[in-house]
Amino acid sequence: MPIVLHLIHGFPPRETAGTERATARLVTALGQRGWSSHVLTATRAPGQAQYSRIDEQSITRVVNNWTRPDLSEGGRDRVMEQRLEEVIREVQPDLVHVHHTAFWSTHLRFDVPTIGTLHDYWGWCSAGGRLQRADHSPCAGPSADHCGACFDQAVPPPPWTERTLGGLARSLHPMVQADQLHRAWRKLPPKARQWVGEAPDRLLKTRFAPSEADQETRWEDIQRRNDELRQTWSRLDTRTAPSAFLAKMAEEHGLGPVRVVKNAVEWRSEQRRPSGPFVFIGTLQPHKGAHLVIQAYKNAYGDEGPGLRILGDPAGDVSYANGLDWPLEGHAEPAEVRMALESACALVIGSTWAENAPLVALEARAAGCPVIAPNIGGIPELVLPDRDGWLYPPGDVEALSALMKDRSGLANLEVTPPASITEQAAQFETLYNALL
Repeated sequence: MPIVLHLIHGFPPRETAGTERATARLVTALGQRGWSSHVLTATRAPGQAQYSRIDEQSITRVVNNWTRPDLSEGGRDRVMEQRLEEVIREVQPDLVHVHHTAFWSTHLRFDVPTIGTLHDYWGWCSAGGRLQRADHSPCAGPSADHCGACFDQAVPPPPWTERTLGGLARSLHPMVQADQLHRAWRKLPPKARQWVGEAPDRLLKTRFAPSEADQETRWEDIQRRNDELRQTWSRLDTRTAPSAFLAKMAEEHGLGPVRVVKNAVEWRSEQRRPSGPFVFIGTLQPHKGAHLVIQAYKNAYGDEGPGLRILGDPAGDVSYANGLDWPLEGHAEPAEVRMALESACALVIGSTWAENAPLVALEARAAGCPVIAPNIGGIPELVLPDRDGWLYPPGDVEALSALMKDRSGLANLEVTPPASITEQAAQFETLYNALL
């Protein structure tokens, strides 16, 4: 039975964003088709040693608590590279499927056949992979004028403690393992930890931790980081993306030819009851636009109307969530998402960034629920106007409000279901067999 190693930056149930859920679905579907999978994922676990392993059945999680990547070597993390090599030796995969390289390293090499699936613009956007500036305006791509400042605003410098330990771990490895350094740190009394964490630069060489005055990221470092990732992705044997929009952009940035394999959903609803409220489902952060959806609903209905449910974890950006001035229902499990979509009059997406292929739009179609979404990125490939829902200019609250008012028009739409996860798995199986 062929073994596939799936490399990703997070995996359920610890991490549950779109890329993580899409990968988990694929892994399950491939297992049903006879493929053995092992998932190698980074995870954030502040209470555990940096770079330590959490081994589960068919899953290896490597703890990476650094909140800000070090770009001094182009974003390479040699300890994470070593962890990857360890797991490859243990698992002996026949093929590696790369789903995301965040929290790993920009420099990856494999001695077995490889396939990679792009999910966002991480390969050429160091500020979160969204191609969106700090003021939430669209970004045309890497630029010496903007990238350094955008990176620093999107990924604020970590506290002195983290920068000091991170620098030491990178500089002393492999002489001193990161978990040994972590254990030594934990044994220090609180006052000693505070002293080290607040120590001025003269106590540690700048190669261990950058000075406070040297926090503006250089364009040269951004370029090197992008070059490393471009080489990593171009070395893979095959590349895929869930949208033609992302595939074309990746090719334009030199990652190599990219095939389109669309995302899929593992269920289709037979319980549609379209008499409920509007619903927003997503991360509660500014780029997802919950504030725009709320304002559009208020403009359309005031205190009346069918209602608006906001489902999402406020922990992603607590200050933003607290400022929404609307009842928040918190994180929703998959079953809750399905029930919400089956009864909603429409799913409303407020994203201001060029979404690639948001899974929630496919889940809405699987539930027979119309989608009102911005005409941006790969979304038009998922929502055919006057069939699956309607599109509006991104950020245009008035246009969105007008569409939300037309509930009778929404009720008359004939929403079509997306591809099934079985169909998607069959496409990847064809690609896997070709590589093997």
